[in-house]
Amino acid sequence: MSQLIVKEFGAIKDATIEIKKYNFFIGHTSSGKSTMAKLVSIFNNIDFWSIKEGDFDSFRELLKKYNIDFKFNDSTLIKYSNEKYFWEIKDNVFHSNYEDADLMEAASNTDSLTFYLKFIDKKKNDASLSTFVKNLEKLLDKRKGLNTDSNTILEILKPGLIGLLYEECTPVYIPAERLLITTFSNSIFSLLKAGASIPECIKDFGSLYEKARNKYNKIDIDILNIRVSFDNKGDKVYLNEDNTELDLSQTSSGIQSIIPLWTVFNQYADNKKRQMLVIEEPELNLFPTTQYLLIDWIMSKMKQSNSGSIVITTHSPYILSVIDNLILAQDITVKKRNRDTSLKVKELIPSMGLIKFEEVSSYFFNSNGHVIDIRDIESRTIGAEYIDEASNKLGYIFDELCKIDQDEL
Repeated sequence: MSQLIVKEFGAIKDATIEIKKYNFFIGHTSSGKSTMAKLVSIFNNIDFWSIKEGDFDSFRELLKKYNIDFKFNDSTLIKYSNEKYFWEIKDNVFHSNYEDADLMEAASNTDSLTFYLKFIDKKKNDASLSTFVKNLEKLLDKRKGLNTDSNTILEILKPGLIGLLYEECTPVYIPAERLLITTFSNSIFSLLKAGASIPECIKDFGSLYEKARNKYNKIDIDILNIRVSFDNKGDKVYLNEDNTELDLSQTSSGIQSIIPLWTVFNQYADNKKRQMLVIEEPELNLFPTTQYLLIDWIMSKMKQSNSGSIVITTHSPYILSVIDNLILAQDITVKKRNRDTSLKVKELIPSMGLIKFEEVSSYFFNSNGHVIDIRDIESRTIGAEYIDEASNKLGYIFDELCKIDQDEL
């Protein structure tokens, strides 16, 4: 488990969050939810782990990539920590107890042999790696005058060495602007050539979407009862009820929002490597019933992958209500522990994407910049009522109007 502390940065005045397997950021518009989600992505990026002590400018470049390069003042603090390491960032200060940033930089920017030699030189006195380093030295001694096969072997071994330095949890950031990806996919290069200002993180997602399109060629999105066919000449959507064919550009905003999310998420959730999946507002342009089905599908994919973590920013009470149901269903199956109970739960939740309450974090981002933990330990719920204030207010107004109508006021 990791912790992220943010003070006086962008819209966030004071926040301390625990990053677990399932993380939900809710709250007011422009209260810092996306900023926090983007910071989580940054801290899981291999480029971040390559930043050396004191190199504040490189951290600033990562903030620019995610379009959150807000001004630092004397009170600004960003601190990220896990079980082994911490990173503390203040104005013009980048400080950490992580000592292998130079090796991570070498892994990214030098050939494999140079990286291996740097690794051996730095780790030869590390008692915990002494046997491994000796074997590595023997391997390199045998392969002087490297040939093609030798280079191939070094490339195969390289990820294992990196794994000793970097707790890999590749970030996959799915932005709220994903609707633009489908809208402008056919003219994106013209936009870039014309100098359109597109944040790097949006471009990165567009690249992930393009790779996923090429991998799948076509996909079924059951919750919308549609099939999608990807083609460089123009993507097509087929309505399963009558096989009606539509150009993607002719479909609803909800379909155009969900297709890139579904396609990219599906690819990375199937990956057995650890992932940090960050989704901004999955409910965009979707009817409440579809929101429920989408979150249920996402949670079932997370359960099946059994690896990595997810961060979701949302304004929708329906999403949190789905999570509450999945937590309760998990508690019931553990408590009852019998086949009849499991079958009854499966009738209600066929996906069985059940969630352990202990693996969930949920935070409310207030308009005043303060962030609070809203999980209810006693009821084992995650705080859907915090974003259902509008329903409560509308319900109150409706009741009062009824009283007026009945001459009670």
